Amino acid sequence: MLIKLKEHQSESFGLSCWLEDIPNEPNKRKYLGLYYDFWKGKRSVKSSYFIGACWLEKNQLALQVEPKITDLDYLKMFLECFKHPKVSQELSKIYHIDFNQPKIELDSSKFEITPLLIIHFLQVMKAIVRKGLKKSYYPVEQNLNAKVKGKINIGKTLKHNIFKEQNHKTVCHYQEFGINCVENRLLKKALKFVQSYLAKSESDIKTDDKLKQTLAYCLAPFELVSDNIEIREMKNFKNNAFFKDHAVAIKLAKMIFKRFAYNLQNTHVKNLTPPFWINMSLLFEKYVYALLLANNEVKYQFKHTDFLIDDIVIDSKYKTRYKNKYVNDDIAQLARYGRNKVIRKALNLDEEIAKCLIIYPNKIGKERLDKDLWQQAEEIKAFKAFKKIAIKLPSFDA
Repeated sequence: MLIKLKEHQSESFGLSCWLEDIPNEPNKRKYLGLYYDFWKGKRSVKSSYFIGACWLEKNQLALQVEPKITDLDYLKMFLECFKHPKVSQELSKIYHIDFNQPKIELDSSKFEITPLLIIHFLQVMKAIVRKGLKKSYYPVEQNLNAKVKGKINIGKTLKHNIFKEQNHKTVCHYQEFGINCVENRLLKKALKFVQSYLAKSESDIKTDDKLKQTLAYCLAPFELVSDNIEIREMKNFKNNAFFKDHAVAIKLAKMIFKRFAYNLQNTHVKNLTPPFWINMSLLFEKYVYALLLANNEVKYQFKHTDFLIDDIVIDSKYKTRYKNKYVNDDIAQLARYGRNKVIRKALNLDEEIAKCLIIYPNKIGKERLDKDLWQQAEEIKAFKAFKKIAIKLPSFDA
């Protein structure tokens, strides 16, 4: 059985009868952040900012939480974040996949974690390929003709050569230095899994063509690299200290192997996903950060603030309600930031009132954030020097 909710939706299925350990505060690692909401004296179970799928009762009852914004394409938000290295390096914090739990059958392939995992892997690989593949020593075993190199494998030499009266050949084991090392073979194998998945995806990824182009770009330098690697090596491989910049790519490659149970034939399976969560509030913050960086010098997460630009304190709020109203707690939070002496010094303010700006999502908002943010923003009339600006998030029908 599958129960479907949207973010911040109160459930009407009597989950409190099923679950005895629902917390009073959202916890991403427990039931996708389901919590008891106490409002106007009533207690109800409510979803939070986390979307995804999880088991409420293993193999019996599953929960699917979808974005509160209809047709929101969070994959495009993710891709926008990759345009800026400052943003992309922290994207692993946005989502989590639990491969230790049984897979959950969903009613739509559009709401699935695999495309997000693949996009993340390809973008990381794109950066690695741009720098050039690393070289390392790797073991080679070869039946050499009329020469000896490294150590002789006596057993195989006897079996394959001496007993067959090919006395001029010797099976040798030695080290070579090049790109055909285990690290690169593991990454190429993961790229092959991605290639198989995209070939069978039936265009359920809207950015399908771009992903295939990125895949081709990533695969090209691996032409001389073998994808022959044992499942045991996939599972147990530990990153070489020499390959520090490969650490994220190898971690993602292992996740791809787990996602498809180490079998290329499983890349065609749809609507079955391991339990996962995506922190939509954090994704929105990173998305806003990426939009701001396109045209502005930004100080990020300075003294608990989201962003500082010029003389403006900026906070991203993943709350659609700002279209017609505001949230007092958010206003108070920004006002405190504007009075903090350290923050005011960073804004080069003396006696002036700090400008406070809230960025929130709306279907008729701006697609880009220009340099003249304050002039474009809408005034929050109840407060002095407080403004808001709406941004339009990507959608599947765009």
